[in-house]
Amino acid sequence: MLHVGDSVYEDEVIIFPKEGSIVEWFASIDDLMEFVNVQGQKDWAKVVLINSGHCTVVQPVLEVLQGARSFRQGVVGGKEKVKERLVFRGIEIVKYKQANGRFSLACPESLVVEASQILA
Repeated sequence: MLHVGDSVYEDEVIIFPKEGSIVEWFASIDDLMEFVNVQGQKDWAKVVLINSGHCTVVQPVLEVLQGARSFRQGVVGGKEKVKERLVFRGIEIVKYKQANGRFSLACPESLVVEASQILA
């Protein structure tokens, strides 16, 4: 199994702190997918599973990473709409959630704006 921390939870909100970076998250996920794809040339990689915390347990790694990446791409590209806004300690937080509830995200709005400017 490949452990990637809590940034690919399914069915639970993923929280980015103000010090976080959605741009860096994309780079990390792309690196992980590339690693699995390169290793996929070996038999063991055909059954690589991800176990990220208590929510995403023993799932096919590429399918989960691609799903999480696609959701975040929708957030950054404006296809996913803000579901809730709140202010926490003076910082405007936005929450997004996929229609099927699989992936969700809460983070300072500035992180989404930054990522959309850099990745556009």
